[in-house]
Amino acid sequence: MGQEDLRERIYRHTNHEEHESQNNNVSHNNESYNNESYNNESFRIGSHRRNGAENIIIIVANLVLIFGILAAIILAYQFGYKETVEYDRFMNEYTTRKEILPEGFIPPFFIIIASFVQWAFIKVIANISLNIKDINNKLK
Repeated sequence: MGQEDLRERIYRHTNHEEHESQNNNVSHNNESYNNESYNNESFRIGSHRRNGAENIIIIVANLVLIFGILAAIILAYQFGYKETVEYDRFMNEYTTRKEILPEGFIPPFFIIIASFVQWAFIKVIANISLNIKDINNKLK
């Protein structure tokens, strides 16, 4: 298939000329068309067709985001507070004091930012894969 042939098919597809001519041929075979488009290996969400690979990538992206947020919360609690124990000689007792350390919240902030960036990057990769599959299916 030459490059000119591919451009012509894309042009016809965007102008719905090819779709209208195929619609007349497929109308009598509508039941088998629906069974083919929703088989067990893949399912349709929105305009994208996903299979196991894209689902795993999207699940990994969501796990990266969830674990990044949880890690940031744990680190903020661990490094954002300082508990000091002091002995008061006059009262003859120990007192504990909690202080908030602003510098302890800097690493969790960057962890949250990094996990959002990683989540977005992985989702973009999955969407690129889905778009390439859609383009490939439309050209067939």
